[in-house]
Amino acid sequence: MLENLQLLEAQKAEQEGLTLESMTKLFTIHENIDKVQSKIDDQLPKYKQLVDGLEITSASPRSLPTNRSNMQSLAKAQGDLMDHFNKFVMCVSCLKQLKPSSNIQVKLASSIMKCKFDFYHENMSSFRKLKKQLEDVAPPEILAGIQDIVDSKVNNHLSIQ
Repeated sequence: MLENLQLLEAQKAEQEGLTLESMTKLFTIHENIDKVQSKIDDQLPKYKQLVDGLEITSASPRSLPTNRSNMQSLAKAQGDLMDHFNKFVMCVSCLKQLKPSSNIQVKLASSIMKCKFDFYHENMSSFRKLKKQLEDVAPPEILAGIQDIVDSKVNNHLSIQ
């Protein structure tokens, strides 16, 4: 009888340890996701401002000043956003690898995942619309220049690693 009671107490302590460990992991993952999310929240309006700042309408001539600084700013903002979205997806995917030890943890992880997927879809949609807006108004040579800058940034980043 005493052995059974001790066994039950040991199992309960082990379960509580697993619960605490799972909650700690969930909290850490959530913090990482929030850090990346705040970068997206910060960068997306800046990118929108850059695209909107071109002040081009469909009636405007299809030639933009090939200001290298503007192209670099657009390319940097675009590349940074793509990096943030990729990192966001990687952080959220960590939730799937989590092994919740209670129904509450399962519900909590599922709720967080749903909220983060909603955030991703909403903001990625806005980003794609802005890229499309840029593609619609900028001549091909400007778009090619921006893409070259983004590509060189990626190549530099890969060669550093």
